[in-house]
Formats: sequence, structure tokens, C-alpha cells
Amino acid sequence: MITTNLPFAEWGQVFDSTTVATAIADRLVYNSEVFILGGESYRQMLDRASVQLDRAIEQHAGGRIVVFSHTGTICILALHLMGALDAPELKPVWVATSNCGITRFELRADGFVRVLAVNDTRHLAGL
Repeated sequence: MITTNLPFAEWGQVFDSTTVATAIADRLVYNSEVFILGGESYRQMLDRASVQLDRAIEQHAGGRIVVFSHTGTICILALHLMGALDAPELKPVWVATSNCGITRFELRADGFVRVLAVNDTRHLAGL
């Protein structure tokens, strides 16, 4: 399986040659099934979610913000709040989260971010 976030038409920019890109694409798709899903990439979604979270924090300073999203997005937003994604040399980092887990932060006026809970699933006990 091969995945890409670029349509075949833009592969020439990557390989510096439309001819080479066409030949590679032709050999990859020969006798294969191609699925073009469309939509935004995971990175684009995460960038969009981070911008929206930052905007919400700015607009509701001193208030409460509740974010409902897929667990992967919540994980990335948690790492974003902790500054883990802003390192000059980004090392792979992940926070294990579960669907329906609750992650809570205190966002103080001085910019300090305090982690209150990560992936709290106590509310699911007994279900």
C-alpha cells in the first residue's frame, strides 16, 4: 500500500520532472486499484485544530473551553498546549488516549498551562 497527500498531477514538483513522475505513477498504478479519498490531510487538520484552539483560548481568556473531537485530535491538541509540538527538533511524541477519555487543562492568565487530567475514563466505570 502506498499513500500520498499529493494528487498525481503534482508529483512532477516532487521529482523535478513531469516525465519521471508520470512514469513512476504509471508503474505504481498498473494492475492496481487506486482510491482517491480527498479531503484534508492529517497535518492540515491538526494545524486547523490548533489554530482554532488558540483562537478559542484568546477569545475566552479566564473562561472555560470544552473541545469535543476524535481522540487523535485531542492528543495533538494536548501536546500543542504543552508546547511539545513547538520544539525546533521535533522528536516523535504521543499521548495515549482512549475514545471518551477526558483531558483537562488549566490555562492561567500568565500563559502557564497546568495538566489536570489526561485520558480520564472514570466516568465510564460500570457501563
